[in-house]
Amino acid sequence: MCALQVIPYGEDPLRRLAQQLIETHRDTLPKLTDVIVLLPTPQASLRFRQVLLEIAADHQFPALLGPTIDTLPRWVNQQSITEQAVLSEHQRELMLVEALISHPWLYGQGNPWTLADSLLELFDELGATHLSLPETLDPFVEQLAGAYGLERLDHDSLVGEARLVHSLWQAWHQQMHAAGVIDRHTDQLLKLAACQASLSPRAHFYIAGLGDVSPAQAHWLRHLLARQQAEILLQASPLALPDTDYHPARGMQDLLQRLDSAAAIPAAADNPYGQCLDSIYSDSPSPLRLRASACAQDFPHSPVAERIAIFAAGNAEREAQAIDLQVRLWWHEGKRNIGIVTENRRLARRTRALLERSGINLQDAAGWALSTTSAAATLERWLETLEDDFAYQPLLDLLKSPYLLPGQDREARLSCVYRFEQGVVLKENVARNLNRYRQHLRYRQNRLPADMAADYDDIHLLLDELATAASPLLDLTGDTPHPPGEFLAALATSLERLGLSQSFTDDAAGQRILQELQQMQAATQGSNLRMRWSEFRTWLGRTLERFNFQPPAQTGQVQLMSLGQSVLSRFDALIIAGCEAEYLPGTVGGSPFFNDGVRQALGLSGHSQRLSEKFHQFRCLLESADRILLTHRQEQDGEAVVASAWLQRLQSFHQLAYDDDLIDQPLTQLVNHGNLQVTRVADPLPQPMAAHPTARIGAELFPEFLSASGYQQLINCPYQFFAARCLKLEPPELIREMLAKADYGERVHLCLQAFHHDVSGLPGPFASPLSDNNRSAAVQCLHDIAVAVFARDLEDNFLHRGWLKRWQLMIPEYIDWQFTRQQDWQVKSTELTVSTPRPNSTVTLRGRLDRIDAGVDAETGARVVGIIDYKTGAIPDAAEVLSGESVQLPFYALLAESTGSETVTRVEYLALDERKDLANGRPASASRKTAVKTVGTLETETLESLKDDIAERLDLLVNQIQTGEAMPAWGDEVTCAYCQMSGLCRRQAWQE
Repeated sequence: MCALQVIPYGEDPLRRLAQQLIETHRDTLPKLTDVIVLLPTPQASLRFRQVLLEIAADHQFPALLGPTIDTLPRWVNQQSITEQAVLSEHQRELMLVEALISHPWLYGQGNPWTLADSLLELFDELGATHLSLPETLDPFVEQLAGAYGLERLDHDSLVGEARLVHSLWQAWHQQMHAAGVIDRHTDQLLKLAACQASLSPRAHFYIAGLGDVSPAQAHWLRHLLARQQAEILLQASPLALPDTDYHPARGMQDLLQRLDSAAAIPAAADNPYGQCLDSIYSDSPSPLRLRASACAQDFPHSPVAERIAIFAAGNAEREAQAIDLQVRLWWHEGKRNIGIVTENRRLARRTRALLERSGINLQDAAGWALSTTSAAATLERWLETLEDDFAYQPLLDLLKSPYLLPGQDREARLSCVYRFEQGVVLKENVARNLNRYRQHLRYRQNRLPADMAADYDDIHLLLDELATAASPLLDLTGDTPHPPGEFLAALATSLERLGLSQSFTDDAAGQRILQELQQMQAATQGSNLRMRWSEFRTWLGRTLERFNFQPPAQTGQVQLMSLGQSVLSRFDALIIAGCEAEYLPGTVGGSPFFNDGVRQALGLSGHSQRLSEKFHQFRCLLESADRILLTHRQEQDGEAVVASAWLQRLQSFHQLAYDDDLIDQPLTQLVNHGNLQVTRVADPLPQPMAAHPTARIGAELFPEFLSASGYQQLINCPYQFFAARCLKLEPPELIREMLAKADYGERVHLCLQAFHHDVSGLPGPFASPLSDNNRSAAVQCLHDIAVAVFARDLEDNFLHRGWLKRWQLMIPEYIDWQFTRQQDWQVKSTELTVSTPRPNSTVTLRGRLDRIDAGVDAETGARVVGIIDYKTGAIPDAAEVLSGESVQLPFYALLAESTGSETVTRVEYLALDERKDLANGRPASASRKTAVKTVGTLETETLESLKDDIAERLDLLVNQIQTGEAMPAWGDEVTCAYCQMSGLCRRQAWQE
């Protein structure tokens, strides 16, 4: 083997390297202490160790002493220690943000933290290539102008971009020089130079999987090759044409040039499968159709179809299910070394969950962002609790976290939290603020007997613990700037008091969070930066997003990794998942600074070079296993998803050559067969269910009281009535921080009740008859009542003032309406709750009558009764009221007549809403001036007829149900609009 060799994709470079190592050092085996193997990833190092031991065992050496196996950057870092301190990730970020803040004229109104991201990426690239910008601005502007192809040196955008980059580059380096520190790229450069001078002549290097190397690394490698102390192994396909934008071999060609090597790249693969792939991904100007035709002539039977299959999923969940099923199928076939490569971390996590449910553990090399761990979620909920004045949603999430207060009994704490949630948050409807929680907790205890009130004492203790933990941070959450170290010290104290420090120490992800917090604290030493709470939260959030958590290594042989981590891998079977343009190749790190041409002129890698590197990794993967499945999703949230261009080229080529799109039809059929998904087996139903089951209600289930809304629900949909009224299935009670329309209506009802009759604790009533002389006083009285009624809501949320204002704007119109109404009717009672049993039935009708007015019949002189139902929301259509489909008004007439001997001659709705066309709900015309008026009026014969009809219908239904007959079961003609069950519409059913 020559010092630098390029092999085809079909060969296993690690096995080739291991064989060469054993053969070269046969005389010194098992001692290999002078051998250093440098590989790109820890995953490749682990596999090489296994391969090396296998080959050594074949040579009768079951164990080896050495070699050293590491990555190039890590090995260099271990060789020598520079005298100057090296900036950590957090230190350099703080330093750059400080430089940005000291130059605010450079970025205008932009966010310095956001800009720091892009600048650090650019400075990293400049540092990695060991480039330095000119000392003054003018030469740099001239250099950029030449790169952009501009003749003018005073181009505004050019000068602005150049000034921003140059000024901050100089300021950043001046800060580092003043602090006596260097960045990691300078540290690498110094260590490489020191290593080159002190390297032992006995040391011998074996290197594989090299990608983009820096000039300093290339110089060091050239030195090793010249001294014949290195063996370098690369993989590539035939050379790319000179004018090709990107190609799998482009990176290898550039690397060979940097190493001044004349090593030859193989002209073509030596196997049909590799030759087909070379033809598919060739940069030849020959059309794809011609290349496909030539391939079909050379290989009548497709070598690609024997190894590659494609699964096109309808959505992301189907894709994850397909991966899960395919892994289980391969596992059943006896394959154990299975790889899953994807850049889609959401898909990776869902796949992991499905496989673990199937009993298959994964080695997840990529991990996931710290921000997505349970420990980080607990930390985030605590900080949100502080920021939102102890709002109940984040607070309850925090209190239910297993990380909180680990020294306490968890069951007792959860019981305490449950009583706090039910008794204080929900029943008292308190949304935030520790003092309000305490106040309403005392209110509740005062209403309870002493023994029951004592059950709430532990809630006081829990709230006290929260207040103690919050105290270090509360003074820092405003807009006053503080040193970042103060935020971190206060946060550490707060976490300690909550017990989160202890819990995080016992948790793998929590340990990583504590490590990053400690490193953030160390980075603040010597920093003059001051930040507000919002900026500290940005810094902390960026840290949790940027750094990954990798779970402890599993023993499973199914490996989950990213494209970059797959370098030099070999598998029994492989799935390349998430083959969409979004991820493969993806955005490949675009920068807002400089276009590709300028970047290349500056000596930086361009977009095409980064694409070529990912393309090379993908091309290697296609020959890393005998069975390969490529998956992609076609749709997400109703929108089409574009497949990767690399996948499309493979599929199109094969379709043209062999009339086969490579879709895995058997797998598609299996995935669509739901019984093949791993699920928990449910207990069988006691008896077969009918296609359209009917409900039978026992007498014990039928409600004792029936309201107008309950009767309306029975008419609308018997199944909803059965579920809500008989089985009492209701959604969980929710606290409402914002008034809903129904809450607003209740408050308007209460205002009108207090205006007409005495209500304890509220102003009013206005006892005098309305007249022109006291109209203003009446309006003011109702205003005062409204302020008192809405006072509690304004305390909860200032935005509720809009609801109060909405009602106050209608008060004068209500007074005008009442002035006209009192000419014929006088208010008899308000908010009257009435219960009346139905004759010959166990059902009692119950309801609340908003207002009952008394009057005198103009013809007979008899006393009559009118009912008004206040409506602040939607009003039933007049046609539904007249047809009996809307039963509320006739139902109220039945109730009112049970309160006395007077005859109800009129029922109507009083609309109390914004100015709208009350007949059709549209905005009112300019001529309409009132929002308060009666609508949907029923009187005389019409009212009597409807009242009798709904009473007869109700008695018939109740009798059928209570005698054991099934509730109405619709047929199969139409779909019920209320519960989506197949059946006749309600109106058609009642007519029949």
